[in-house]
Amino acid sequence: QCLKSYLDYFFKEKPKFSPLYVGLSVPTLSQFVPALIVAKWLKQNVWPNRPIYIGGPICAFINDTIKYNILNSWSIDGVVIGEGEEVAVKLAQELQNGGHDYQNIPNITYLRDNKIVKSNTTLRVKLDDCPTPLYDTKDVEKLKKSDGDALSVVVSRKCYWGGCRYCDFQRLYRYKDARAPEKVVCDMQKLSEKHNVDSFSLSCDSIDPIYVEKLCKAIIRNNVNIKWGSFIRVDDAYSVNLLQLMKQAGCSGLTIGLESIDDVVLKKINKGYTRNEALSFLNKLIKSELHFTLNIIVDLPSTTYESAVEQMNTIGNLLNIANKQRHDENMCMVTVFRFVLTESSHIGQHPEQYGLIVDGKLDCNMKGLFNALKWKDLSGMTRDQVKKIVDGYKMLCNRLYHEHRARLENTTRTYKKEKENNDYSNEHNLMCKRNEMVFLKKCYFMAKGGDTNHNRKERPMLIIYNGEEHRCSFYDTKYLNEVMYAYSKTPCTLAELRGHLKREKCGYQLRGMGHEEINKMLSRMVDMDMIYVEKMG
Repeated sequence: QCLKSYLDYFFKEKPKFSPLYVGLSVPTLSQFVPALIVAKWLKQNVWPNRPIYIGGPICAFINDTIKYNILNSWSIDGVVIGEGEEVAVKLAQELQNGGHDYQNIPNITYLRDNKIVKSNTTLRVKLDDCPTPLYDTKDVEKLKKSDGDALSVVVSRKCYWGGCRYCDFQRLYRYKDARAPEKVVCDMQKLSEKHNVDSFSLSCDSIDPIYVEKLCKAIIRNNVNIKWGSFIRVDDAYSVNLLQLMKQAGCSGLTIGLESIDDVVLKKINKGYTRNEALSFLNKLIKSELHFTLNIIVDLPSTTYESAVEQMNTIGNLLNIANKQRHDENMCMVTVFRFVLTESSHIGQHPEQYGLIVDGKLDCNMKGLFNALKWKDLSGMTRDQVKKIVDGYKMLCNRLYHEHRARLENTTRTYKKEKENNDYSNEHNLMCKRNEMVFLKKCYFMAKGGDTNHNRKERPMLIIYNGEEHRCSFYDTKYLNEVMYAYSKTPCTLAELRGHLKREKCGYQLRGMGHEEINKMLSRMVDMDMIYVEKMG
């Protein structure tokens, strides 16, 4: 009812255009039923004479019974299985020519004479053959106003590991494929210039460390100043040097599919690493000071209550250590998931090997989990114990958040106190121990072309790494310190200073800061009387 009310509001005025067809892409299981409701509502209220097709990753899990039901009862004219880029074009061409013959259109399933018919051909689309993603400017502007302003760029299809026995994502694509790193860099450059954005989400199941090294080198080689994040798995190939390279290339956030650190569970679900290897990987990640989020599945088969409590405490300690090193609002966190047993996964097909008893299917009306099974774990936790663990993680996240906020507020109070007292005696402690503030004494910046002796002012220059007046999260302040010291010997314009901040200086490269972000930072510093600027001719 809520969804229908939203649609009534969104389409309160009937669109003036009439499309050739409507296509709905459904990325996740939880969006399946809402997509069907949207399709039926559009057919009844907006475009009754236009065909509606449904596609997306989850369509790979739909069996013929469900396909028949949605084609017969939910106003769906066709289901696209697999890649849909070329299918979308061929459907438009067929309909534009007045035809409705789907037989020669690849990857589509439809009804004919009340029977399911599958097209004669299947089509593979290589990522290197795809154009740069096309985003509507209005949608990008909405994204900029929200918390998640990163544009998505596809880098690969199908997980390079592909061995986790609880996962059935390997069914989403028939082939492993990756877009050439240089093309991904080109995509980000074009989107950055067109939409004035510098944040990107690299879309993949899990990015291959060999691939990510090539990508990072391509970003650095092309001098692209962007921020990016992606999904990765625990892998010893992510060395300290590679993590540092990723940071240098603008990596600002990683989501880690950790799932568990119990050796019995890890072996049973074939994660491909041990507890010690996982902890070693996380310690490397913490030392690299990269921002990350851990994904945990609390009730994987054979997870006992005692093990779950121990894992939660260990993860809490690691996150606490990681957040003490962070001096911005981007905290390292944990996201908790419940185990979903799907009939298309290896565990779903052989539940007895994992100590599970299957008791039918879940109600497919609940969150669209038509592929999920009811199950009991003979050696695992009870329902009440699972709830306690989930509640425990909620409390952990709440505690981590408030502790981190307290650290940030303490930094701000320290800065205000130092500013009021004009006391920079403990500069060394502030910069080296906490690395939260940097004080540049007796530095001045003057515009070229003016009288450098006229109204010259020498004053302490204060850059706040994290404070109320200025926040900048994507560079190390000690590098900025050295850059500014080196360049303060020569009068310069703000434009020149901005350029030097974005280029290599003193052996360091400041990445992850976009042109607009640096402009705002410098303007803010001028407004706060941190930089003296003579006439900017």
